[in-house]
Amino acid sequence: MVRDTARVVLRYQTSPYTIADSAKAVLDSNGNGVFTFTRIGNRVPYFITVKNRNTIETWSKNPVEFENNLKDFDFTYSAAQAFGNNQIHLGTKYCLYNGDVNQDGNIDLTDIVAVSNNLAAFTMGYKVTDIDGNNITDLTDLLQTYNNSSNFVRSKKH
Repeated sequence: MVRDTARVVLRYQTSPYTIADSAKAVLDSNGNGVFTFTRIGNRVPYFITVKNRNTIETWSKNPVEFENNLKDFDFTYSAAQAFGNNQIHLGTKYCLYNGDVNQDGNIDLTDIVAVSNNLAAFTMGYKVTDIDGNNITDLTDLLQTYNNSSNFVRSKKH
């Protein structure tokens, strides 16, 4: 995994799942991050939602409770950690789907076109179209976005 920034949003467990708090952190090369929340209650259940610059927003399957404003939560050990098992198994871990370049909750033709356009322009650097995180928008990024689009990957929310 490439170091990247992610946002975690905590939502109340009842519809309309109002946002209780959110935090942003840099993930390390193992995908770990420390997110600090200041507006939450202890032993109050929240759904955890996580996303970054080009991933599908992913929700925890169940609400979780914090104790002393602390909670260790790991999406990577089982697809069942995510609502609708909405993760992909890569190597030894379950991961968020990449390719939602425009952050509309679907990996589709609009995302493919954006990646293709940046590929044709030889785009380099920290860009949303760099799906694999190597700072180059290339054929690998296009293929990954295309494959996820072909599998109709979309955000699954409570």
